[in-house]
Amino acid sequence: MQTDAKQLPFFVYGTLMPGQPNFAVWGNDVTRLETAVLPNSLLYDLGQYPMLVETGAGKVTGFLVHIHANAYQSLLTRLDWLERYDSNHPDQSLYHRLPRMVMIQGNRDIMAWVYVGNAAYVAGLEPIAGGDWAAYLAAQPQGPPWWAALMDE
Repeated sequence: MQTDAKQLPFFVYGTLMPGQPNFAVWGNDVTRLETAVLPNSLLYDLGQYPMLVETGAGKVTGFLVHIHANAYQSLLTRLDWLERYDSNHPDQSLYHRLPRMVMIQGNRDIMAWVYVGNAAYVAGLEPIAGGDWAAYLAAQPQGPPWWAALMDE
């Protein structure tokens, strides 16, 4: 069951993480960041961004982002737009925003919103080993991605 009224933190695993190009979307609304892991999922490289899909194996590493309550609805709207999620037409969406249990430090579980991709988009692709987008980008032989220089300005 999905309830937009519930102000869950967000589990992010790609361009919305610190050091990534869309981290600026959060503005000054972040109250706390925690490293986190989503079990039973795999991560795929779609070029400009990753896509997480749920599976019976694997895990994806990311961050749990807690935000100010007064900015919640506005930020939720921006994130849904960025992730191309339409709650009125979820079957036509690139990602679905779903509540999932993620593990944070100390092996504690916490419910968070996760943008889960449509598995049809990753058909035939190999998952990112280790499920860590930042580590995957850092290990690329061609060097940092195109947006890294913009982040240093």
